[in-house]
Amino acid sequence: MAQENKYFIEPENAAEMARLLKLDRLLTRAMGGPLGERSQEELENIQDVLDIASGPGGWALEVANTYRFMRVTGIDISEIMVRYANGLAESSGRSNAHFRRIDALSLPLAFPDQSFDLINARLIVGFMPTTFWPQFLKECQRILRPGGILRLTECEGGMIGVTTSVGCEILSRAGMLALHRAGQSFTPNDALLGSMTVLPSLLRRTGYQDVRHVAHAIDWSINTPWYDACCQNALIGFRLLKPFLLKHRAITEEDFRLAYQRMEQDFQAEDFCGMWYFVTVSGTNSPG
Repeated sequence: MAQENKYFIEPENAAEMARLLKLDRLLTRAMGGPLGERSQEELENIQDVLDIASGPGGWALEVANTYRFMRVTGIDISEIMVRYANGLAESSGRSNAHFRRIDALSLPLAFPDQSFDLINARLIVGFMPTTFWPQFLKECQRILRPGGILRLTECEGGMIGVTTSVGCEILSRAGMLALHRAGQSFTPNDALLGSMTVLPSLLRRTGYQDVRHVAHAIDWSINTPWYDACCQNALIGFRLLKPFLLKHRAITEEDFRLAYQRMEQDFQAEDFCGMWYFVTVSGTNSPG
């Protein structure tokens, strides 16, 4: 039975689709490519790829374009994003990529056993309740082939990491509080998400082998190459996040307005600094 949609931003939203397209490009570049941590030998053993919560298809299409021998399937709950991604795949001649509207919270997923060599998911804490993770990891084991790879990328520091902006930090803290109240953070308080901390252990406890992690950091301080893209992600993202924050009483309407205005001003300060932290955690399915 499908569960309540937990995504913290309305998925059928054109502004969110545009934000995710830019975010996909930013993260993929910062991480050294769509599968930058994998050796050439490992890549040669990957033929069928699943991207969970693929959004408008940014990462999946990058894989399909970079590794033409791979067949890539993306799934997402959003109808407009799936339509857009399929249209982009068709117009760019990427016949090795296609997208389906599937809710990742509705198990079992509509794939036969042992369908994929690699499953990817990025930033899914935004809709995945912590209590759902054990079932989700088991389901990925079912549809992974023996020796297949589960690859998860999560961040710490909320929408945009840690900054010197008073306004941004107020909104980030409200986001942490809202996720905590929604049951979507792993820590016992609302200070951090905790996903980067617990994912390696969750994979090991579920039975994945060769659990690895690779850390990434994006310096988006003023006058850096990442500054403009991250500023836009924060400004658009927090506007879209506002209903979720208000729903969980993490901030008032007036305090949100004041913090957002302060954030806009802070981003222009000549000494503004921002750093966004990510970890990619991967594990290998049992050989059988």
